[in-house]
Amino acid sequence: MTPLERYHWQRKNRRVAYLIFAGLVVFVAALGKLHGSL
Repeated sequence: MTPLERYHWQRKNRRVAYLIFAGLVVFVAALGKLHGSL
């Protein structure tokens, strides 16, 4: 694996990690809102 390939792979993985993290934050916020309205 060339350094350039590794760089692109790390960037892609970081984007996936950010997407998962954002999804978790939205999910927790929605849960909190749901509990607040109940």
